[in-house]
Amino acid sequence: AEALSIVAWAGVFSVLLALYYGPTYATYMSLAPLAHRGALGALIVVLNSLVGYGLGPPLVGALSDLIARQGIAESLRWALSAVVCLYFVAALFFLAASRTAGRDAKAAAAG
Repeated sequence: AEALSIVAWAGVFSVLLALYYGPTYATYMSLAPLAHRGALGALIVVLNSLVGYGLGPPLVGALSDLIARQGIAESLRWALSAVVCLYFVAALFFLAASRTAGRDAKAAAAG
């Protein structure tokens, strides 16, 4: 029963983690000039992959090692928990961007 609960919560977390993709990409594409949308989409995917998959695991590992050197048990758990807190920082940036998104979209549509 515990394993099923873990899998269920991991599934919920994964779905919630991906919810921002649609609105984010739609906003980027609606603000970009038509001729640049393909390049912008490619750039966003490459940067997300490089930062998320390229820097994420080594940074979590380094943070885990740092925590372990302090003598704290379950250092990987604490490192992963600390990294998840970065999503709250990202949410603040999204909130700040949302304040001008409507105005930016009108300006982009006007040319």
